[in-house]
Amino acid sequence: MFLKEMKKTPFTFIATSRPEEFERLKGIEFECMDLKPLPEKFQKRLIENILKAKPDEKLKKFLTEKAQGNPFYIEQLILDLKEKNLIKRKNGVWSLKENIKEVPFKIHSLLLSRFERIKGKARKILEIGSCIGNEFEFNTIKRIERGIKKYIETPVKEKILFKRNRAYAFTHSLFRETILSSLLERKRKKYHLLIGEVFIKENRDSYEIAYHLTEGEDIKRAVIYWEEVFENLFSQGLKEEIENIFEYLKKHKNKKVHNIYKLLKARYLVKTGEYEKAEKILKKLIKFRDLKNAVLLFLSDLYDWWGKYENMKKILEKIKYRKLFKKQKFFYLEEWGIYYDMTGNNKKATQYYKKVIEFAKRMNEIKAIHVNLYNIGWVYFKTAEYGKAEKYLRESLEITPEGYIFDEATCYLRLGQIYIIKKELEKAYIYLQKALEGFRKTGFYYWEELALSSLADFYAEKKDYKNSLKYAKMADRISYKLGHKGLWELKVYLFFKKLKEFEEKIKNKEKDFPLLYYIYLHAKEKRETAEKWKKECKNLIQIDKKLLNKKFTPLHMISLYKKYVRNI
Repeated sequence: MFLKEMKKTPFTFIATSRPEEFERLKGIEFECMDLKPLPEKFQKRLIENILKAKPDEKLKKFLTEKAQGNPFYIEQLILDLKEKNLIKRKNGVWSLKENIKEVPFKIHSLLLSRFERIKGKARKILEIGSCIGNEFEFNTIKRIERGIKKYIETPVKEKILFKRNRAYAFTHSLFRETILSSLLERKRKKYHLLIGEVFIKENRDSYEIAYHLTEGEDIKRAVIYWEEVFENLFSQGLKEEIENIFEYLKKHKNKKVHNIYKLLKARYLVKTGEYEKAEKILKKLIKFRDLKNAVLLFLSDLYDWWGKYENMKKILEKIKYRKLFKKQKFFYLEEWGIYYDMTGNNKKATQYYKKVIEFAKRMNEIKAIHVNLYNIGWVYFKTAEYGKAEKYLRESLEITPEGYIFDEATCYLRLGQIYIIKKELEKAYIYLQKALEGFRKTGFYYWEELALSSLADFYAEKKDYKNSLKYAKMADRISYKLGHKGLWELKVYLFFKKLKEFEEKIKNKEKDFPLLYYIYLHAKEKRETAEKWKKECKNLIQIDKKLLNKKFTPLHMISLYKKYVRNI
């Protein structure tokens, strides 16, 4: 995966791989260099170095035939022969004893034979370590199994492990694979669950925690961390890694794990605006007890993106008395903030966002802090308190982890919009282009639409009708894809007083765009018709009387539009 991410960089990488892994390198130019068996004269030198003396011809022939030029196998065979006392040294020369039937001739059997001679707590270190990976921190194992400090030297002395800085690693990945495959499934699950719990306390990477909780079959907690993994990868535009996780979850032997895949797939569908498909998946998943909290929380999020705020409120009310994990409480409080935000109660929204930040600070959850600083900045943006909005958005941007493209792009978008309003158009353009680039990399269509529509606003401020219309049409194309009605082109016509074009575009669709049509009637100075229209459209928002008392200009129209429908 690293090589795929780095393929455009001007570097040459040298990596080792087994032949069966070549399939994963599709799309990457690489030159394959086969490692040939170690030449016989070097095999002899290696044998002498390990034995610290010369072998006789019979022993040398035995080792070279069985190892077939593999240096690791030569070393393991010699260690196994010595442990079993099947070779002897006389007059400075090593030779085989007569009985050599006990020696296994396959590498996995040989490694298993060496592992099985390790007993007690030293053996437990190897078992737990194999469940963690090729490398592990001994402190993690000490938190799982007490009183094992002095036993770590045994597998090191037997050359199964070696020390690497503050961690330990298996001398060969085959050792780890052999030990792991020898464990009974029940024991392996138990170790994975214990590792997952320790990793939570150690505040490890969400992927590591999610993986071990999944292998330990704690679905209820695993799903929380998989959601976090998904959001982090999506924010970085790492689509192939998301697909790899989907494959792992889909192919898992535990069928309950397949439901986590379905939940994450629903999250992905929301990003691409396929709300109905996502809702259908989630409504089927809600019957599974282990996933119920996660599904309810995500349904709330789905209805936010979909603009169905009554549905969102009903779901949040359902969650109110359910027992949630701490990470889910973040999300729950944030969802209430979003609900009040999008239904116009800015004060209550800000209170909830601040609650999440305080909660997140106590638990050192940087992502939650960043998101809710952005949310507060957004509220001040809506209420035209641009100085405060910029302050919170910059704070959010400063703590966004490097490479989190989506998180950065949301801040760039709002800052770009602020600079349009402040007439700092050079800055606005830079930020809006960065935002558009980020949203396109992640493939989140909703936000790409907003970036394109903001660039239409940018060109409108520059009185550049051609480019303003171009970006508005691009935004509308995405709007139609998301199942929205496409209003950006209409907005440009209003701004530039292209009322004839507006009339042609909106014909027979006036009720789809009540506010825009209301502004159009005022622009045509049909005030009485506008007031009748306002009464006819019961859902039309209250219009600012101060703006209505002024003679309408394109700038007033755009200001009125921005003030009331910024959440579209």
